[in-house]
Amino acid sequence: MLAFAVAEVYFWTMRKLRFATVGLGAVGSALTPALAEAGHRPLFLVGRGRKREQQLARRLKTRLLRSLPNDIENIDFILVTIPTATLAAYAGKLATRDLPWKKLVFVHAAGPLGIEPFAPLAKLGAGVAAMHPYQTFPKRQRSVTLDGVIYGVTGDRRGARLARRIARELGGQPVMIKEADRVLYHLSAVVACGFTAANLEIAGSILAGLGIAKTSRERATRAIAEETIRNVKALGTRAAMTGPAARGDVNGVRRHLRELQKRRPELADCYEEMSRYMLAARPSRKAVKKSKRSK
Repeated sequence: MLAFAVAEVYFWTMRKLRFATVGLGAVGSALTPALAEAGHRPLFLVGRGRKREQQLARRLKTRLLRSLPNDIENIDFILVTIPTATLAAYAGKLATRDLPWKKLVFVHAAGPLGIEPFAPLAKLGAGVAAMHPYQTFPKRQRSVTLDGVIYGVTGDRRGARLARRIARELGGQPVMIKEADRVLYHLSAVVACGFTAANLEIAGSILAGLGIAKTSRERATRAIAEETIRNVKALGTRAAMTGPAARGDVNGVRRHLRELQKRRPELADCYEEMSRYMLAARPSRKAVKKSKRSK
């Protein structure tokens, strides 16, 4: 029994793993070479045969296939990074095949989904997990920083253990997310990334309406965003908030709203709701006085 336990610890913590990636979009094309750099061996990739996929396969010195082969007994896990909406159908189709299920672990990287799409595979004995990196993967991005990224992990015992190991070896931090909480987890990432980019797009569009050239408005919005991120790192999110709502200047907020309603009415509701949040997030006067006295 002790020998088995020692062997299991060795497998999960020491031995480099053999894996395959199914789906070579932005996420798969980022995680696969990162896993290879961590010392794990990609036995094959499954994609559409596109030129960039062929280049990735050559770079990793592995095969590029169009579908998962039957001969996969010597593989430790399969990373599935196909579109979220297709996961359940893919698993259902895969479950009809004669594969060594009890030897396999399937891990997907979709944010809002847990292991439910892989239920047919789990019933056949496969280990299953979801492991979503809290990071942005634009299609045109050439490289992605994975150091320090958290990974939302949901899985059965075998799948979750492997997913946590992968996350750590990619330089990240695994955090366990309940199945019912994954949509909110993913929503948080969308707010942190997608909304940030959308806010800069809105800010730039307002400057464009004032006749400011594209180069100038891009320089302006990026500079203020970069300074804000520096302030967030140094001071925290709340202290980095500026503007009338952050100061409690209700008249200033109303002045902005009146102008938006006249000239950009489609933005008024968005601005009002965000201002309400910032007003509510301001520390109370009592808290500020108490903080000053403590210093």
